[in-house]
Amino acid sequence: MIAILDGVEDELYFSDGKRNNKIEIDNFWDKRQAKNISSLSNLFLLTKVYREIKRILIANGINKDYL
Repeated sequence: MIAILDGVEDELYFSDGKRNNKIEIDNFWDKRQAKNISSLSNLFLLTKVYREIKRILIANGINKDYL
C-alpha cells in the first residue's frame, strides 16, 4: 500500500495541575475555517479555546508567526 499524507497534526494539551489530557486533531487549521463551525459543537469549542490561548501567548510576547 502506498499512502501520501498531506497535512498537519495539531496537539492541544490541557492540565489543571493534577490531571492532564491531550487532543490530537488532523488539519485543525482547515477544519476551524469551516463555514458550518457553529453546528459542530466540539470543533467550535476547541476553536474558541485555541483562539484564547493564542491571544494570551501573543500578549505575553510570543511571536504570532509561531502559533
